[in-house]
Amino acid sequence: MGRTTVWRPRRAGRTRLRRHRQVPRDLHDFPIPATLPFDGARSMGLKLPLPPDYTSPLGPCQISMFDEIVANPEPGQLDFHQADGKVVRFDRPFNFLASHNAGYPHLDLRAPWLRQLELRDRRLIKHFCQDEDDIYRLARIEDLDWHAISFLRDADGVLERAEGTDGLALAFTNDERGRRTGITLIGTDGSRLDLARYAYDARGRMTEADCAFGMSVDYLWHPDRDLLAAWHNRTRRSQTRFTYDADGRVLHTATNGLWNDDRFAYDPETRRTTYLPGGDPACAQRFAYDENHNVTAETDALGHTVSRTFDQAGFETALTDPNGHTTTKTYDLWGNPKSVVDPEGRSTEYGWGPEGQLDLVVDGAGHIRRYEHDEHANVVAEIDAEGNVTRHERDEAGRLLCTTFPDGSQERRTYDSHGRLASLTDPRGGTTRYAYDAFGRQVALTDAAGQTSRFAYDAGAGGFATPTTLIRPDGISVSRQFAEDGVLASVSDGEGRTWRYAYGAFDVLQAIEDPRGGRLTLSHDGEGRVVAVTNQTGHTYHLIRDPAGWVAAEVDFDGRRTEYTRDPAGRVIATRKPDGARLRYAYDRSDRLTTIRTHAADDPEGARPRDETHLRYDGRGLLVEASSRAARVVLERDGNGRIVSETTNGRRVESRLDGLGRRIERRIGAGQPGASLVRIGRDPLGALASLAIDDHAPLMVSRDPLGRETRRASSKGFVLEQAFDPVGQLTRQRSGREGQAGRAYAWDKAGDPTLIDDALFGPARYCYDGNGQVAQASFCEGLTEEFDYHAAKNVVGVLAEGPEAGEILGALRRVEATSGGAVRVGHGPHGEQVALTHDACGRMTERRVERRGFQPKTWRYGWAVQDRLVRCERSCPWAWCSLVRATTITGLGRDDQAARVGRLTRGITA
Repeated sequence: MGRTTVWRPRRAGRTRLRRHRQVPRDLHDFPIPATLPFDGARSMGLKLPLPPDYTSPLGPCQISMFDEIVANPEPGQLDFHQADGKVVRFDRPFNFLASHNAGYPHLDLRAPWLRQLELRDRRLIKHFCQDEDDIYRLARIEDLDWHAISFLRDADGVLERAEGTDGLALAFTNDERGRRTGITLIGTDGSRLDLARYAYDARGRMTEADCAFGMSVDYLWHPDRDLLAAWHNRTRRSQTRFTYDADGRVLHTATNGLWNDDRFAYDPETRRTTYLPGGDPACAQRFAYDENHNVTAETDALGHTVSRTFDQAGFETALTDPNGHTTTKTYDLWGNPKSVVDPEGRSTEYGWGPEGQLDLVVDGAGHIRRYEHDEHANVVAEIDAEGNVTRHERDEAGRLLCTTFPDGSQERRTYDSHGRLASLTDPRGGTTRYAYDAFGRQVALTDAAGQTSRFAYDAGAGGFATPTTLIRPDGISVSRQFAEDGVLASVSDGEGRTWRYAYGAFDVLQAIEDPRGGRLTLSHDGEGRVVAVTNQTGHTYHLIRDPAGWVAAEVDFDGRRTEYTRDPAGRVIATRKPDGARLRYAYDRSDRLTTIRTHAADDPEGARPRDETHLRYDGRGLLVEASSRAARVVLERDGNGRIVSETTNGRRVESRLDGLGRRIERRIGAGQPGASLVRIGRDPLGALASLAIDDHAPLMVSRDPLGRETRRASSKGFVLEQAFDPVGQLTRQRSGREGQAGRAYAWDKAGDPTLIDDALFGPARYCYDGNGQVAQASFCEGLTEEFDYHAAKNVVGVLAEGPEAGEILGALRRVEATSGGAVRVGHGPHGEQVALTHDACGRMTERRVERRGFQPKTWRYGWAVQDRLVRCERSCPWAWCSLVRATTITGLGRDDQAARVGRLTRGITA
């Protein structure tokens, strides 16, 4: 009852081809942040199905959030034209009966009064009023908390003003035909800021969009059809020309950069489209559509296909990857995802409320997370899978006032008269305060220690709410500038050093120039993918791609080549390293890595794996076991997925977590002799407050209002005290019972240390070059080191002076290195020469240190195929023997819990 439904499937509103290859579809002229933001995005569609006698405020092919309408194409039918260009058809609602479209079940259309419509879209309600031309135009947008945007129009329905409850407003200027010519932002104090200006040709088509905070664009149209012939941005760095067929479909694009010479072929009989990047048949991509223009298959240049299945309403119900693995989805009454089942059969279930609020999530292991809401669909409680409850207190406008965490700690917020966040008090009691300009942009932040950072904004295409200058609490400024077309042009640090960025067409980054003029350049293929990086000395790192765009090989700056083999879905299944060694990978059907096998270079057929690693996952897809020949690690997780125990080769470590998931206890060797208990105390923000191991005296930690550690102490006498400057840089450390050990620090304006004054060893001072690299280091014993760098920022020379400088006193010694920067011969501050040897993969295998009057010292290193260090050997030749100290590292993994050191062996060889 109370519901009529139009059974029309949702139609795909956009082609799956990259939008900017054809026309600039979404143009973000400006976004104005607010509770209900003013979104200045324009959606352009050359076949935008607007009513035939309707004059669009932006011309015949564009629409925005301010211009959504409901039209009456035929008796008993209503079409909702939404901001993304899609059209949703409804039966005309009658009395209190709502009308729905099965393809958009979250939309609810009602007719509360004569010549009025009300469209409910989850938490938003849009009110439309009918004008004399029978078009229903937006009159008001509001949410369930009564935040609103009101639209004021003249007698002809032309929009003149939009007012938000946050105190901001937009003023619209229009020409005599009702076309929009300008938009101005009006601040809370009445100040005005121009956002955009538009111009049109005689047929009403937009020819210029001049945006103060977005990309400005010029358009050229076909003289007799509403088809875009060309467009370019104001700098002409990006421009495109289009060729169409008789049906108005793009056949060819000509650009001054990416996507040049792209070609399109259409087969309406079979509903297939072929796209040729750069006109190259070898790179052809093919798309298949159903009768509702939903993409049912995408075939890449290698012939691998991703297929999709849709239900009668147009919702995607299955996605099958090129390996034949399928993910299925179901939906609820309102079109929200109800279940997602991955190819391994892991299911995640969702429960939703009528306003689009998420009520519960059931993961693949049956664990449930719940959410409670107030009558306005705002979250008021979150209950995790372990039963921990986080509660939210809100005011009558739905704004968050207080959050009470499971441990009882609270975070409080206040707001100014315009609804903007004014202060946030953390659970420790520290308060951060915020200040804004008349346009709602944050201009100051005062932290809990009373230090204020300030932000400034310059007009430009970088974005309305993007700061261009940061003034730190110590008065030092950091700035950035944007180019006219909106890309980041430069960044300057506190020392005045500036990095510059160069771009090609379509905002593709081409080069980064450092303050000393060195340029790092990037090369791209016709679709914008990086294919080469050339450093400041002219050496190039290559990324070799297959026709589908996947990286098939990479050649580093030293010419070392690594090759990749992929399955049809693009997953790497084998890696061939420069020395011929191989790694082979296996995955489950949901793309989780299950096996890694390593093969030495002398096993090209892969018959004798050097090692195997196997990974196992639970019903949620979380890792629960990893095993190799050296170790087996088993993880146990709680209902929230957090690790609560880890067993490595039979040795168990248990963790106890608080309600916020923070570790507060760790029992090492649980259930075994010699078990050790570590107790961890937390402050209200979760930072370390105390650490106690078994019966040993605890280590206590104190912090300042910003959470920085100011003191750690033990009752046994250990003390470390620290102090910080207004921007959080360490200025002083003092330790020991009497504080006799300590250090003082000084910093330059870019945050680099200029002084480390040690109470025992004296001061060390540092100077930097124009790129911020250490140019000179001087020490208390009179030793000074100077460093020389080449354009790629690698050290190429060292000059040491002073009584301990050895035989290189006053002489600049060159550093020998490969073209990729791997050091072969370097020099120490006391005259020693350091020679490094690398293997075919670029890993250091030997380090030899020679100094006049001293025996040479040699270190040798062994590596696993995965680039893990597995052996370190040091030899010190004496007159009568060699002492070899070797460390063999086994089971050394990349698990984030810890690296495991296996055994330590020592031996003496004659």
